[in-house]
Amino acid sequence: MAGPRCFLQDVEWNCTLERLANASLNANCTKDAPEAPLGTTGFFDYITEGELRKMVAGKPRPFGMELWLSEIERTSMYVDPTLSFVLYENLNRNYSNLIRYNTYGIGCAGRFCTDALDQFNIFCLTNKPPLREYETIYYTGGGLCPKYECQPGHLLSCDPQTGLCIKKQR
Repeated sequence: MAGPRCFLQDVEWNCTLERLANASLNANCTKDAPEAPLGTTGFFDYITEGELRKMVAGKPRPFGMELWLSEIERTSMYVDPTLSFVLYENLNRNYSNLIRYNTYGIGCAGRFCTDALDQFNIFCLTNKPPLREYETIYYTGGGLCPKYECQPGHLLSCDPQTGLCIKKQR
């Protein structure tokens, strides 16, 4: 697992992203992810009631956010200890895009299938385009914003309680 992070932002619910996610979902459930609008990253999952009830290692199959964040448990990522940041190397796409240092908005929508009520789709969007290879996922450190400062050029301040970068109060 990757080391402590800094420069992370507090991710807030975004109603515009929720509306975009809802508009992107098809009325009919499919196993194909909808296309994310330009400038956003999409996260998709599809599940049936039968899949939800199946036990994997004594637990139901991970779904939605739990599935996307659990990628790191199945596929480790190399972290170069000589660098002060972690780079995206086309591993753990969902995990990496969800925890990236400069993501601060998310919105999700879910839909039951119109043709079979035992099927469900979930689609979430974040406010940043998908990471490209060798882009920074996050900066490493002690877990807190260094000297309580956030990434230069951002309208953010560091919350000393959480160590996350948050929107500056006006």
